[in-house]
Amino acid sequence: MIGSVRVKIPGDPTPLQRVADRRAGRMARALVAVFDRVRPSLATITDAFLSSPGSVQHVPDWSAFWTITKAADDTFESVYQEIVQAAARTVPVFGGSLNLVEANAVQIARQRAGQLVYGINADSQEAIRTVLSASLNGDYTPQETARLIRSVVGLDPRRAQAVVNYRDGLTMVQAGDTTPEAIMDQFTLSRRVGQSLSQDRIDSLVSQYADRQLASRAMTISRTETMRAAQDGQNALWDQAAQQGLFDPATAQLVWVIT
Repeated sequence: MIGSVRVKIPGDPTPLQRVADRRAGRMARALVAVFDRVRPSLATITDAFLSSPGSVQHVPDWSAFWTITKAADDTFESVYQEIVQAAARTVPVFGGSLNLVEANAVQIARQRAGQLVYGINADSQEAIRTVLSASLNGDYTPQETARLIRSVVGLDPRRAQAVVNYRDGLTMVQAGDTTPEAIMDQFTLSRRVGQSLSQDRIDSLVSQYADRQLASRAMTISRTETMRAAQDGQNALWDQAAQQGLFDPATAQLVWVIT
């Protein structure tokens, strides 16, 4: 196989990028829906922690929660499958004689969903460890820990730490140890926030901040996975063509397009 590189000057999006971009928002919303429905199911963690602070050293298998979004309009798998098939139709090859059947798209989508669940599972575990670590140091009451655990589900460790830091900043303002102006460079904070920072208000602000972090996390994943889905569709179509003998992979020329 002969390899070469063709450099594409950045400009208008490619057909595959357009296929992915049109569905990125839907995939992000599907991901957020997963975690919105997971959060109320965390009673086993929070109740265990409240009854015996510091004893919770494990988290459930998050993959079990992945299927509970069936009531949603879109699921991660359904959007991924749609992108795979749309991408396969975007750039006709061999006179359009090939058609990626739904079964192939379903198989690809399920495989990717499983891999992504594994990655999110690991991130969620690490995010919860971030909260538990701070709690075991005596930074939070069991009740505060339980609320924080709910807030960080679905976040990666970096964003989970940002939520923890946000709560710490608000608590310092409430205690009079610092001023809103002193931490405004780190967080979006009104100068008037210190005048009415009750515990309920802190909980509400932290929840809103965590929601924004989750939306950011979902869009980051979505941008990566929609492009991966589009490429999976194209690759599957070429594999199908090779299996039907329309070209020989051993002698075909491989061209890398760098965008």
